[in-house]
Amino acid sequence: MKRRKIQVCLLSVLIIVNLGCGQNKPLEKLALEKQAEIIKNDKAYLKQYYGIKLATQGDIELEKQRQDMISSARRWLSSQLIDTTDILDFVLPQMVNNSIDTGWRIQVKEKFKGIKLPEGKITTEFFLKFCNQVNDSVKRQITFGDADEDESQLTYPALSIKGKGSCVAMSDYTNYTFRALGIPVTTDFIPVWGNLNAPGHAWNRLLLKGRSLPFMGAESNIGDYNPLVLSIRSDGSISTKRLPAKVYRQSRYGDHSQDFFGKKVLDVTDDYVDVNTISIEHTDKNDIPLYLATFNRGKYTVVAVGEKMKNKVLFAKMGTDLVYFPVRLYRATPVPVGAPVVCKQGVNETMTPDLDKRVTIKVDHLLPLAQGQMYYLAKNGYNGLDKIDFHNKYDVCPLPKYKTIYELWYWDMGWQKHSSVKAEGKQLVFQNVPGNALYLVKASSESFDKTRPFTYENETITWF
Repeated sequence: MKRRKIQVCLLSVLIIVNLGCGQNKPLEKLALEKQAEIIKNDKAYLKQYYGIKLATQGDIELEKQRQDMISSARRWLSSQLIDTTDILDFVLPQMVNNSIDTGWRIQVKEKFKGIKLPEGKITTEFFLKFCNQVNDSVKRQITFGDADEDESQLTYPALSIKGKGSCVAMSDYTNYTFRALGIPVTTDFIPVWGNLNAPGHAWNRLLLKGRSLPFMGAESNIGDYNPLVLSIRSDGSISTKRLPAKVYRQSRYGDHSQDFFGKKVLDVTDDYVDVNTISIEHTDKNDIPLYLATFNRGKYTVVAVGEKMKNKVLFAKMGTDLVYFPVRLYRATPVPVGAPVVCKQGVNETMTPDLDKRVTIKVDHLLPLAQGQMYYLAKNGYNGLDKIDFHNKYDVCPLPKYKTIYELWYWDMGWQKHSSVKAEGKQLVFQNVPGNALYLVKASSESFDKTRPFTYENETITWF
């Protein structure tokens, strides 16, 4: 896998285009050059990952696509709402996801032919209002539903006919819509949540001049959406904090993108959370990639690939307040090769069991608050929230059940069982446990799927 150094930010110097001002290359010239690069990249990408040969398009058809793109984007560009670089990377490309669909611009405009496009000088406030009006229309065209196929290969007509899909399908459909209107919108995604037993997530990002804003296409508008919170009431009282190990932005054509399992992406984790660099000692002379994984639903899930620097492997911009496991891939399966690391805003902490330092661990609830909240909402929705304290771990988290046998495990190059106890009261007590380790507790009859790891210090549990 080819790896590049992750850049800390996007291009700091943007191309100034000539829209009658006589500076540098005009947008038409830049689009012509970029289109050739895009076609070359698309051909290589489709052949390598899908075994598909991209059909050749004639010069007239390609010019028509460019002119349509330029015409659509010009009103936003002339009002200095968006950047040329973003237009070339996120409006011009013919491929929005992994499907080959050459007619989507016309199809979107046909669907939106009744919408009134703003003219003249457009303010940012009016532009955002217009974007939300577009998203309101998208909400009526596609809704959330379980994925039952590879949605990344669905064309715009296929998504339109289906009318439902996961967050991936919703964000793709939204990208088609906005890009056809000349507005640079892309998808930000996480491979998996770092603090919850839950799959990953994808949402949209509107790219403005000098900044960008998240929203959930077909669901939540710009200014109303926080992808790191599962649910919020209008008074702000309900929230389920979700922490990402990594946030990536789909960017197949950007100069500073990197490969992540076949996807060209930008690392934008620091747009969302505090980050730090994790450094792992590297003594293996073999050039085998080292990865970091999170523990999610009972298994290790890779979230980042390291960059070798002399005798170390560095992982830049890792989300903090999470625990990571160094792994290598053996037949595509992540296998731990080092002690877990708790990533902090200050100095990271390696969790190596201290067999000479024994501690007593007391457990009175079996999951962190955010996980309990997520499970509660998944089971009950908003029913009964007036009868419990949603922010009280004893109201929403599972508690030890009387006479049930529970096991304590600690991590030492894999999960090692330490001891079992039968719940006799409200608290589980495990004695003579190795200190400075990562732990988890589960009922002896259950699997690891719903457990979450934690550390224990000064009689306090810190969940991950």
